Amino acid sequence: MKRMVSKRKSQKTGENRLPKVIEDALTCTKNRYITEALNRVRGGEILYTTRRRRWNSSAQSRFCRLEDDLLYFRYEALGCGNVIIGGLRTKKVDLRHIQVLPARVENRSVSGDLNRGNYFTMIFTNSSQLPLNFITIDEESAKLWVCGLNYLIKNVKSLQPRLQYELSVWELFNTSDADRDGHVTRSEALKILAKNGCLSKREIMAMFPFVVAQHGSNPANTALHFHAFFEAYKTVSIRPEICDIFNAVSADKDSITSRELYKFIQVTQKENDVNEQKCEQIILDFELNEESRNRRLMTLRGFHLYLTSEYCEIFNRRHDQVYQDMRKPLCHYYIASSHNTYLTGDQLTEPSSTDTYMNALLKGCRCVELDCWDGPDGEPLIYHGYTLTTKLKFKDVVEVIGRYAFEASLYPLVLSIENHCSLPQQAKMAYYLKTILGSELLTSPLLPADKEYVLPSPSALRGKILLKGKKIKNDSSSDAVAKDDAIEDDNDVIINQNQENTRSRLFFKERSSWPWSRSTRSTSASSYSSANDSSTNNSIKQRLSPSLSDMIVYCQSEKFTSFDVSNFHDDSFRKMSSFSEKRAMRLAKSNLDEAIEFHKLKLSRSYPSGTRTDSSNYDPQPLWNAGFQMVALNYQTKCDEMEIYSGKFRQNGNCGYVLKPEFQRRAGSAASSSPKLIKIRILSGYHLAGDVCGEERRRCCPVVEILVSGAAEDNTKRSTDRDRTGDTFRDWNEDFTLLIREPELAMVRFILRDKSRNREKVGQFSLPFASTMQGYRHIPFLDRSSIPIRRTTLFVRISCEEAQPLS
Repeated sequence: MKRMVSKRKSQKTGENRLPKVIEDALTCTKNRYITEALNRVRGGEILYTTRRRRWNSSAQSRFCRLEDDLLYFRYEALGCGNVIIGGLRTKKVDLRHIQVLPARVENRSVSGDLNRGNYFTMIFTNSSQLPLNFITIDEESAKLWVCGLNYLIKNVKSLQPRLQYELSVWELFNTSDADRDGHVTRSEALKILAKNGCLSKREIMAMFPFVVAQHGSNPANTALHFHAFFEAYKTVSIRPEICDIFNAVSADKDSITSRELYKFIQVTQKENDVNEQKCEQIILDFELNEESRNRRLMTLRGFHLYLTSEYCEIFNRRHDQVYQDMRKPLCHYYIASSHNTYLTGDQLTEPSSTDTYMNALLKGCRCVELDCWDGPDGEPLIYHGYTLTTKLKFKDVVEVIGRYAFEASLYPLVLSIENHCSLPQQAKMAYYLKTILGSELLTSPLLPADKEYVLPSPSALRGKILLKGKKIKNDSSSDAVAKDDAIEDDNDVIINQNQENTRSRLFFKERSSWPWSRSTRSTSASSYSSANDSSTNNSIKQRLSPSLSDMIVYCQSEKFTSFDVSNFHDDSFRKMSSFSEKRAMRLAKSNLDEAIEFHKLKLSRSYPSGTRTDSSNYDPQPLWNAGFQMVALNYQTKCDEMEIYSGKFRQNGNCGYVLKPEFQRRAGSAASSSPKLIKIRILSGYHLAGDVCGEERRRCCPVVEILVSGAAEDNTKRSTDRDRTGDTFRDWNEDFTLLIREPELAMVRFILRDKSRNREKVGQFSLPFASTMQGYRHIPFLDRSSIPIRRTTLFVRISCEEAQPLS
């Protein structure tokens, strides 16, 4: 395989390079192997991308390399003679939004010589986009690509804030440098500054000659190099409200000392874990002027950068680590759970993919679903029964789960198995689970039965995979289960024979090749035949394989009867029930207190209604209020419900486990947390019309909505009422006061809408009330994929206090 591409298009680089201080920070290393890896990814190489269809893959050649700015990975289509086709077939990937993992190519994946090589996988963080797989010709090449890309990803993310700021300005500059000569024209510079600064275009034009001349350029010239542009940008982007805060903090109105910064962070920002030594480090990280850094002083520009950085984001950055007690029983946690994890789209016709398991696991999901059916040649399959969705081999799915189960979280993973297989194929499932997952699969209790009275904790089960499914009772025969052990159908309905035949004709073409059943979906031809002779209203009992049954320990499925905890037996804590959306919502509303008491001792799982064929989701909040732990949603769907879900589970290090409020854990206790008043002043918004609405659209009229969801009495919505149009920078200075009676349950959402476009939603940010920081904070708006919208932020001041009881 050739490393370089013939007839490659030359690129004019000129002076269009990263600032040297940033390039050195990204590439400087004394390790020879890393140097070789960086040279490989910068020079480029022909790799192959794979596209999986069912369980076969096709490979296409691509020329892959790192762009000169070291920020983007580019892969370009190749034509005859290895000539780059380019154009629309050239794709770029931002290194700041990916994770690169090595993975071995299996023999069945591709044909020819390629199956002797290796591939690496690009995972898109905070996005539902499917991963990209790139195949190299040999193992060493794959290692070099993984090493080089991961080294750069790590360094880009760990740049000092002041260098990240300079890098972001350089990217703005670079986008307008059309001929790549390291200069922009005066008109281009004015356009960029006006679009991304806080001053009006008239004000920028008035001060532009002075700023440029101050930094070594002739204002009369038509070209402007990056250094002069950077200084101009720093001047015009200062926000007036931050100037007011700076003047209030600084005694001499010229700079802030480490002591003054310490008082500001302690008193105004309500951060009690910061000392003066830490404040000195903040100055070194954020101050842009080298002389001021040496004197440990923070100027207005450094203070501006600090207040608009992730250090002053509304979400408590300390909650990006595991901070909650992980030694409580499993039933004392909300658990991130996925429904029909194998699907990439709707429930009827969209493809299935093993990549969706990878995506869910890398997002912190701790419960994934496997719908298992008999397949040809004795190989069990995973797919959505009675539909045209494509099928996956059970073995392939288990291999992916084994590879990525603990990449994002070390806490236990639950495999929710919906079993429709015959006994021989159940035995094959058990074999694959045991041989592929090995010691990670939990097959026996942690303690002897007479010494275990509650579920183990996430901490005790670290690195373990649990199975959820039916288990043979001790007094049952080896090939059958008791009446109440019949497999529960995910749709929670009984389908009569006529309905079943209708569905099979509509959604399944291979009727003669596949077994059928009713709501319990017996999967052998003999059981279908016997069922055909029985009454159409009788459900079919599913037989269980002892080898599979023995692997189910703590998540034994049982049919739900009531929330009455007085009937619990010694082993009741090992049993759990599944609820359809409709039934769970009804019980959560009518039996709230009983549901909370029930879930202090046992696990429950809920799932979307079978009528949601478009893979839409339901509101998880009412079920969290009732103590349901596994509220399963369709992870592949971008919707309001998944935005709330992502915000909920971002806390506690996105490990997939969030400790429930104390009143949902302690026996007999009611809500104990005191009500809170949260006061929010929306000060200003920045860049709300640029990347959000696009240059070609008319300027938006932004409206900010504040929503609180949680306990029923806390659900509320407020909205700004002052129109703001025409500028990149907008000020509101509107105040809102919200009463939250159950703060441990509450979620706070900020939604940006365009009033001029029928209140079109253009951005959002969701977080738990418990993770909300006080003081001056900025809110980075996210798109539907939970990726931050570049440079689009809301600046607010927040305070929380105890609510005074009414007289």
